[in-house]
Amino acid sequence: SNASTKAGAREAKDFLEKMKTKGFSDKDIKRMMEIRERADAVYGGLVNLWGFFLQMTQTSQLVEETRHRGGFAPDIDEFIRQLPEFETNPDTLRVFLRRYVTPEVESYKPKTIELHLLLDLSGSMDVKKRRETQETVYALAKSLVQFRRNSEALANEGDPPTTINLRLIGFGSTHQDLLERTPFETEEGVLDDSHPADLDDRLWRSILAIGHIDLKGTQDAPALQEVLNDVSRPDREGQFTQGDRVAVIVEMTDGETETVGTSMAIVDALNRRSNVYARGVQIPGQLQSDTPTKPTDDDPHVMHEIVPETGRFNQVWRENGLRLDKIEQLRGIVLKLLIKALMDKHKLSFLNWCY
Repeated sequence: SNASTKAGAREAKDFLEKMKTKGFSDKDIKRMMEIRERADAVYGGLVNLWGFFLQMTQTSQLVEETRHRGGFAPDIDEFIRQLPEFETNPDTLRVFLRRYVTPEVESYKPKTIELHLLLDLSGSMDVKKRRETQETVYALAKSLVQFRRNSEALANEGDPPTTINLRLIGFGSTHQDLLERTPFETEEGVLDDSHPADLDDRLWRSILAIGHIDLKGTQDAPALQEVLNDVSRPDREGQFTQGDRVAVIVEMTDGETETVGTSMAIVDALNRRSNVYARGVQIPGQLQSDTPTKPTDDDPHVMHEIVPETGRFNQVWRENGLRLDKIEQLRGIVLKLLIKALMDKHKLSFLNWCY
């Protein structure tokens, strides 16, 4: 309708003006608007999908209380403390333990949802692959942020907020965090969204960086190890085991890792952990060498050599990896992987409930 068209044009104009004040170039803003438009088909569904990771649970506790005249067992420490009264007035002793169950309390789990996106930024990632990756990352990351904001707005007074942890890690011969993180976010494992405009700014800069950062080779093991270290921290391990925290890891790559044995072991270690789901997507297209050929007098063009597939992606990811037929499938396939992780989570919860 004319009204919706005008509203869309007004919103686009507002976005353009706001991004200019943030220091983004006209070229960057044009790309940002393309990303938003291209991701729109799956964005809304993803916002809702994150909510299915939450489950209502009813919890109660078995509590022991001392200083009773009778119970299932004596409290030795309490008996020693009251020993002087035993000789003079034994009938007043209250040294037994009793157990009782507290009333059930409803709460949501997990309290924290983590999303770790591992992105191949090797030399073989051409412009088309990087653009599709940008659009997929935007849909996943921004939808999770928006889900958290919606949850906060709809929460009842006194409800604990749902928190999120978001990492965008580019890998090649080295790896680096694309999403700038504060010391608080690194230490606490949660994303600071107290200033939404600042977080949106950081997120956009990290997504735009996907388009131009070249990290040379294809070694995903160090980045995978970084995530394993993150989810294995002693202060968070109990949260994963108890279901208070869940982590989804998605690697997007066009090539086949040079660290196949180590990568395979880390992926297996991740998927063995409670409430951690690691998945891989291989972007289609001819596999190219990460290092381009040098120009010569006879051929002044810089080109990447076409290399044969080795099957390493399948070795590393097996049933947890998918190779796309067409690059345009990337956003849809990542959505399916997320749904599969969600189904695995609820299946595990059901089995735990049965046993």
